[in-house]
Order: sequence, then structure tokens, then C-alpha cells
Amino acid sequence: MSDSTKKDYSALREKVLGIKEAEDWSHSRLASEIGRPAGTVSNFLNGTYAGDNEKLAADIEKWLKSREAQARVRAQAATSPDFIPMPTSIRFLEAMEYAQSLSEIVVVSGEPGVSKSSAIDHYKETHSNVWLLRMEPRVKSMTVFLWELCEIMGIDPSGHRGRLTAPIRDKVIGCKALLGVDEAQYLSADHLNQLRAMNEYWGLGLALFGNRNVHARIEGKRRDPAYSQFYSRIGMRLNINKPTEMDMKMLISAWGIEDKHETGLLCTIGSKPGGLRNIDKTLKLATTAANGSGVAVNADFIKAAYERLSTALN
Repeated sequence: MSDSTKKDYSALREKVLGIKEAEDWSHSRLASEIGRPAGTVSNFLNGTYAGDNEKLAADIEKWLKSREAQARVRAQAATSPDFIPMPTSIRFLEAMEYAQSLSEIVVVSGEPGVSKSSAIDHYKETHSNVWLLRMEPRVKSMTVFLWELCEIMGIDPSGHRGRLTAPIRDKVIGCKALLGVDEAQYLSADHLNQLRAMNEYWGLGLALFGNRNVHARIEGKRRDPAYSQFYSRIGMRLNINKPTEMDMKMLISAWGIEDKHETGLLCTIGSKPGGLRNIDKTLKLATTAANGSGVAVNADFIKAAYERLSTALN
């Protein structure tokens, strides 16, 4: 293509540079958003890209359209309420306060949707010397486990590869600290005994939150030497199978729903497996749809949202 017939991409460049400046992005971040190498995007924006400018411009246009579509969805999307001091949430907070204040071990089990994770997050945000580890199935070796602990505690483990427990000890000892572990059902016997040692020798409070398998594994194997030492040091056990009616009504009210029929419908949804999470996700979807239609949430929006999330209401 001759110089006289080359396409002018100046308007596109100006638009992209405007977004980059408004978002305060680096070239690398911008390129990552677009899905092209940083050097390629930088050269295009400078007008020095020697490759297929038309193809690259098409990719950028595609990204811009996707960005605009996402902005429209976000503008209509509803957001979940901030932490709500529901009765069950308060029980979780009290368990963590007990563990931190007295350097104890508490084990909390519950079905999904009883506000465990939100309570842990709230406690971490409102108390000092609290760290939260969300366990994953991939964390199997002790080295990876300790590395994860260092990371959440803001410790640089690079100088302690031979003994990762040393910087953790220095961080927690003498400060009435608490380690909360979410998804604790993924902790192995070795993980549990390492945590038990941290509690026993350094006074690190422990609050282990997980599904029903947490109690089943620890209590079912309490005669197993690999578990017995940890089992005997548990200072509190708490098992919550489902949210209370007050939990559900407080969450529903926090979403701005006061109608008795709609509240009853949502309580029915909350009584199913998934509990409070069912209510929150249903109302998020229902409110987003209602916002898009310019009307308030009603029972029809709630039913339609839940049917999209699960099976039809019985």
C-alpha cells in the first residue's frame, strides 16, 4: 500500500492513549489488556509499527468494543451489601476473637453459604496482626505451604530457603496474632501438625474454617498419631449447617427488599444448598436485570434470576 493510501490510525491512537492516561496504566498493562506484546502496542501508538497495522488496529477496535460492553454491564450491575452482622456471622467473629485473644485453636465447619468467608474477611479488616490463608488443593508440600504463609504475612522468604519457619516465627511471636485458614479441608496431617507447633511454641492463634469434611477428618482420625496431637489441642469446635432465618432476613433487608412475599420467596431460595450465597447471587442478578429495565426488583425478577442460576423453584 502506498503512503498516499495508508490508513490514518491517529484517532484510534488518541483514543487508546486517552484510556491509558485516564487509567494510569503502563505500556505493559495496556498491552496485556489488548492481548498483544508491549513492544508491538507501543510501536503502534508511536506510529512506528512495521507489522500489519490493519490487523493490529482491528484487534484494538475489538478490545475497545469489549471494554464498552463491559462498562455497560458494570453500570447496570448490582453489588453485594457490605458485611452484615448476622447472628451466624457474629458467632464466627466470636470464635476468631477467642482464638486470637487466648492463642487457641478453633475449628469451624459449615455448609457453603453460611457467611464463613465474609466473616473471616471482615475480621481481618478490623483487627491487627491477622492473616488469612485460603488453602487450595495444589498446596501439598510443606515448602509450598510455608512459602504461602510467608507471602500472606508480607515476608520475603528468599533469604530463608533452608528454614522458612524462622521468619514466620519472628513475625508472629509475642504479638497475639491470628492465622485464619479458609477451605481448611485441604490441610494435610503434616500441615495441621506444623500449625499445631506454631500455636504451641509461638502462641499463634488459629481459626480453621472449612466444609463438613474438616470435622470429619480431624475427629474421625483422632486416634491416628498423625492427627491426635492436633485434635487434643482444639479449644473450640463450631459446626453451622445452614443459615438461620434471621441471617436470611437481614441479608434480604440489606438488599433493600421489604416486601413479605419477596422475602418469603428469597428465604425459600436461601434454605436450599448454597444458603446465603443463593440469596446474594439471585438478588445480584435480579437487581441487575431490573436496573437494565429501569424498574424495581419484584418477585418475577427474583424467580427469573434464580431459574437462571439453578433449577426452577419447587
